[in-house]
This record gives sequence, C-alpha cells and structure tokens, in this order.
Amino acid sequence: MRTIKFRAKIKENGEWLYGDLEYNRQKDIARIHTYNKDGIYEGQEIIDADTIGQFTGLYDKNGKEIYEGDIMNDTTTKGVGVVEWNSVLCQFQLSWQNMPTAADIFFMVKCGSFVIGNIHDNPELLKGRKR
Repeated sequence: MRTIKFRAKIKENGEWLYGDLEYNRQKDIARIHTYNKDGIYEGQEIIDADTIGQFTGLYDKNGKEIYEGDIMNDTTTKGVGVVEWNSVLCQFQLSWQNMPTAADIFFMVKCGSFVIGNIHDNPELLKGRKR
C-alpha cells in the first residue's frame, strides 16, 4: 500500500515539514500534521501553501523519497526534469527542461535518475527552463 503524505515549508521559519495535509479553503489556511516514528501525533504547523508537494510513493536510486516539485537528473541527456502531477493521465511524471514531452517517473527511476533538489530551494537548477 502506498504511503500518502505531503511536505511543505513552515510559514514562520521556512523549514520543511512532512506529514498529513489539512487545507481549509474558506479560511485559506494550510497545515501539516506530524507524527513520530511510532505513529503518535506530535502537532501541527501552518505552512506556505505554495510549497506543498505530495509524496509520489517512489524512492530514487539513493533511497530518497520523491515529492512533487523535486528536480531530478536525466541520465541520458544530462538535462533536468521536474516532478509534476499530470491530471489527464492521473500520474506523476517528469517534465523535462526545454522539451515538450514528459517521462514516466517510475521508468526514469529504474534508469538511474535521482533527486538533485527542488523548485523551492534550488530554482537555479532550472535556469533557462520555461515554467
């Protein structure tokens, strides 16, 4: 069974937080609820909704969790791709720098692609990319 969790930056200090997402559209407030390794509730923090990314359920070749908004390398073209949700195909994909196509994220992980950063902390990795 796939783990469903999210990450986002805490609004106060910009630190990453991982856990369950709560989003109240009426109040325009987003929170992440956190749990310790034993599953015991630890608390909640108000987060920056622009930084929310869902866990894809996949790990890169180094064992790192892959989230929406992560930047991954392309082992064949030496380019970079961004993990994005494709609502037409209902799947996460890698959208490549300066290319109109996207790749199946599962396939790219099997080919050795790995996370090199994310769009919030490392925008310089996308220089020249049109978003």
